[in-house]
Amino acid sequence: MYLKLPLDGDITVTLRIREYDRKVTCSNDWCLVDLLVKKPDVLNYELYEDETLEGHEIRRIKSLIENALAGGKAEIYEPLEPYMIYESVPEYGEDVLKLYWKIYIWSGVEYNTDSTINLCLFDDDMKMLLDYLKYITGECDKQSVQELIDKGILVEDDGKAWKVKSFE
Repeated sequence: MYLKLPLDGDITVTLRIREYDRKVTCSNDWCLVDLLVKKPDVLNYELYEDETLEGHEIRRIKSLIENALAGGKAEIYEPLEPYMIYESVPEYGEDVLKLYWKIYIWSGVEYNTDSTINLCLFDDDMKMLLDYLKYITGECDKQSVQELIDKGILVEDDGKAWKVKSFE
């Protein structure tokens, strides 16, 4: 399954994490990540089958989001591979919680560029990402998974969509 996360401004983030092993608790437990960030006629970023995150990093991102949603302090997390940075920021006075997700653009040749895509996730967006991470880590019950499928947030995947690099 993959996550189809609609953000404000008609931006869609599609994320699929594969090869997560719940039994491995040490480092060097790389997961394959597919990531698409799209806005019609403006943005079409694609990253496929990349060892972007380790299992423990997925759990750490999940923890950061849980902490933020529970009213925790602002924090920044940058996984080992320098593809992404996650920053939770409570907006005091406005009662708004945000998660900034900075994605470094891959050069296509061994390294990232200094250019980034900066996404802003609000409370509901954060909850959807958290639900997906709970699904990946095996902490999401079947009823919750079905609700997310019914809402179109979790999409069942037979793998064909990723091979042709298109999402409908």
